[in-house]
Formats: sequence, structure tokens, C-alpha cells
Amino acid sequence: HKRTEDELERRVRQRTAELARANGILEVEIAERTKAEAQLMASLREKEVLLRELHHRVKNNLQIVSSLLTLQAGQITDKAAKEALMQSRARIGALAQIHRLLNQEENDGDCVDVPLLLADLCTNLRSLYRHQAGIDLQCEAAAQQLPANLAVPFSLFTVEVITNCYRHAFRGGRWGTIKVRSAIEDERGILTVRDNGIGFDSLTVTGSMGQQLMSAFAEQLGGSCRITQAEGGGSLVTLDYILRR
Repeated sequence: HKRTEDELERRVRQRTAELARANGILEVEIAERTKAEAQLMASLREKEVLLRELHHRVKNNLQIVSSLLTLQAGQITDKAAKEALMQSRARIGALAQIHRLLNQEENDGDCVDVPLLLADLCTNLRSLYRHQAGIDLQCEAAAQQLPANLAVPFSLFTVEVITNCYRHAFRGGRWGTIKVRSAIEDERGILTVRDNGIGFDSLTVTGSMGQQLMSAFAEQLGGSCRITQAEGGGSLVTLDYILRR
């Protein structure tokens, strides 16, 4: 009986020692994992800071280029050249707005809020074409997040269409309205730009740079672009694209 108790006690001590060793190893592993996780979080925070700084610097540089184009346009008397510079300024402004939105604190750096993006684009274009005060540019957008890599062609497509409306749809000092609408229908993104100007023929000149750019941006979005006569007159441009995250 005594021998049995001694053997049992020996086994208990042995098992206790094994558990102590295992617990020690586990504590070391937990400490190492905690340290690795802390290093990873610090690295992620550093990456976020660097990414925001990058967006901030790119935005500032683009705004400088935009200002230089504005100064250059002020020295040009040729109407066609001045319009070309204004379009370039609008495109650069669109890129700057994307980087500004990506740099916001509430943004994770991966997506752009479409309503905010369109609102900013329309505000900039109203300012750029303020000499055409008789044109009312309206914007309506459903809640939607657009991946950063798709925000560029989306913005440039929008700018291209709206600037074409300003330039061609209201010639001769005509008054009118441009309506921009972004929606989600049947799991696809739909962007429409409608005006009540002189009609859509001016936008569909075969081989025109504007049409080529719109087609190229639509293709980058995995979608298609249609230009038709709007109900009641004017133009209707529709971008139908794939929603992706």
C-alpha cells in the first residue's frame, strides 16, 4: 500500500512538473505572439500614416498643377486652347478630390464615398464654369462605396461628360440644367448625366476625343456607355458598370 502511494505521489510530481514546463512554454509563446501582434499593429499604423501623407502630397501637387493651368489659361486668348486647358484642369481636379477623400480620417484608404465624390466634382465644375451662370448643375447619388482603383475612371468619366455638356449643350448663352444621378440597380452601378440642351449629336461625333475617353473609362470600369436623346430634348449619357469591392 505504501509503495502504491509513493508511486502515485511520484507520478503526481512528474505530471505537475510537466504541466509547469508546458505552462512556461505557453507563456513564452503568448508573450512572443503578443509582441508580434504589437509590432504588426505599429507597422499598420505607420503604413496608414505614410499612406495618408502620400495622398496629402499628391493632392497638393495636383492642386498646384491645377493652379498653374488656371494661370496659363488666363494668358491665352484662343478659345479652343482655353477650353482645352479648362478640361485638363477639371480632370486634374477630379484626381485631387479622390486623394483628398482617401486622406480623410474616417476613410480606411481603400474606398471612396460616391455621394461625397460627386458632390465635390460638381462643386468644382460649377466653379470652373461659373461664367456660364445660367446652367444649373444638379447632383443626386445613392449611398455607395467605390474601390479606390475604380474611383479614378469613374471620376474622369463623370468630368468628361459634364464638361462636354457645358461646352456643347448650351451654346449661344442658353440656359439649362445638367442632372447627374448615381444609383445601384440589379447589383450594377448606373451613372446618368442628363441635360436639356441642344441635343446629343454634338456629343457623338465619330472619333471625337471626348467619346474616346468616355469609352475608355467605361471599359476600365467593366461597363459600357450609351449616349441617347433625352426625353423632352437634350442628351442622356448612361454608364452601366459592374459593382466590385
